[in-house]
Amino acid sequence: MAGRTAPQWTRVYMDGYDLSGYARTIGPLLVSYESADMTVMADTVNSWVSNRANFSIGTLNTILDNTATSGSHTLLKTPALARRMMVPLGIGAAPALGDPTFCGAFDQTSYEGTEDAGAVVANANFGGWDKTATLSYDIPWGWLLCPKNSVGVNAANGIAQGSCTGGWFMYQLFSFTGAGTITFSLQDSLLVGGAYANVTDGVTGAISTANIPSCGIWALPRAQAVRAFVRYQVAFGGATTAVNMAFAWMPNVHAY
Repeated sequence: MAGRTAPQWTRVYMDGYDLSGYARTIGPLLVSYESADMTVMADTVNSWVSNRANFSIGTLNTILDNTATSGSHTLLKTPALARRMMVPLGIGAAPALGDPTFCGAFDQTSYEGTEDAGAVVANANFGGWDKTATLSYDIPWGWLLCPKNSVGVNAANGIAQGSCTGGWFMYQLFSFTGAGTITFSLQDSLLVGGAYANVTDGVTGAISTANIPSCGIWALPRAQAVRAFVRYQVAFGGATTAVNMAFAWMPNVHAY
């Protein structure tokens, strides 16, 4: 869907937990670049090139809730490094296939409980990309390939993104049915209705359901070719039959 949207259609996922039911605001969702001065004496105008990128997810403002394991206070009260965050922006409705999504691994730098207009709220501030979450891409914006939902093996078509080389994806695992393992992959196709196949180097290792809720980041080599149409895929080992998840893809070349 294309068009304008409103804050009510934004969702916030962190480390395999859905904080949307607690979140009041989040942001700004920031991408900025250093500017390197390349001017030399013979230039007639000053010249600059973009240098290193900085991502930030800003401040997450929530209603304070101390529900065990999943409440906003329970999850955020102890600041931590490399919070895996996914913020899908639904366009006029709940987030759907192809909607813009901001993803990253951000260091939570502080936590504050306070009162605001009669409500007890909690603010979590986030810094930039965490150094331990190695990533060779300066791309935090991408597309939602799987809105939060309970899904099995994916037989549907994906989205048209245009061909690219490289990129990365994030998955958020909320819950599961059965027990065993789950493996994620990015699949591509030359045609929207064509044969989809796993992208080379785009397949994760097997993830035990004992570790859910969880999330992860998977980066492709920068030279890895990805064809024009992409979708997520999930494979099950053992008795697992479905998983409640969200999946986003950040291609190295955007077609916005």
